[in-house]
This record gives sequence, C-alpha cells and structure tokens, in this order.
Amino acid sequence: MCGIESTGVCGHKDVFPTSAIEMIGVFTFAFVMALCTVAGIGGGGIANSMLIYFFKFETKPAVAISSFSILVCTTFRFFYNFRARHPEKPNMNVLDYGLASIMMPTTLAGSEIGGYVLLIFPSIYIQGFLTLLLAFLTYQTTKKGLQIHRKEVAEIEKQAKVGGEHDEGNINTGLQG
Repeated sequence: MCGIESTGVCGHKDVFPTSAIEMIGVFTFAFVMALCTVAGIGGGGIANSMLIYFFKFETKPAVAISSFSILVCTTFRFFYNFRARHPEKPNMNVLDYGLASIMMPTTLAGSEIGGYVLLIFPSIYIQGFLTLLLAFLTYQTTKKGLQIHRKEVAEIEKQAKVGGEHDEGNINTGLQG
C-alpha cells in the first residue's frame, strides 16, 4: 500500500495498531489453516485470498506468506504423526516415505518454477492465474464430490432394495405361518 508512512513511499502498515478486520483475519486464518492441516491439504489457494482480503497484502507477498504458513502447518503435522503407527502394519510408521520420495522432486520443481514466475510476471497476472486455478480446482472437486455422492446414493438404494425384499419375505412368511 502506498502513502502509509509518507507520500510516494510504498510498504505495508505496521502490525500495531491492529484493526478489527485484521483481528478477525487472524482467527479466521488460523482456523482455516488448521482445517487444511487436518484435511491433509496445503490450503495455499484460500490462504492467499485471506491474506489479500484481511491484511491488504499485495499478491506477491501474500504468496510468500502463504507458502511459509503451509511449511509451518506441514511441519506440525509431520511431528504430530511421527509416532503414529500404520493401522495394518504395527511395526511401520504411518508416514509414507515412498510417496514422499515420488512427490518431493515435483514439489521442489514446482516451487522453483513458481519462484521464477513470481519474479517475472506482474501481480495482476499472478492473481488472475491463481483465481483461474482456484476456480478450476473448485469445479474439479465439486464434480468429483457429486460423482461420489451419486455412487453412495446408488449403493444405499441398492442395499435398501435388497434389505426390503428380504424383510418382506420374512413378513409374508411370518403371516402365513
């Protein structure tokens, strides 16, 4: 934000005094990031939006802070799950190091490429891309959720139909006997 300290100087406001919207943002951000951590997702897309809305960050600093918050949440999740045991293999840790060894190179490559994109493109392009990406992911998630819902409803109806026929047979047998 420009003109906070003096005319012609750009920067972000000091931490104190804190406005009401920033206090709401602190609790909302903490709650949402905790939910993302429990769910096992990063939460970067929503974190960027919250940082821009509640704290008035520009896109580039919001991306950096979002990445750091994901690092902190992931670190806490790692230490929380470190002693947890696999439900089917009691001698094994619940952490899947095989999956991590497959995903880490692509994650690091994405971070490197993202860092260069952040340096090259202006904030408006990055914000537009992040908005399109979030919209696409929302669409994909909704589509998958509806697909799973339809499958579950069909399974419930199938079980009810099989159970209903079985119960009717018992009722008719009971009435005849």
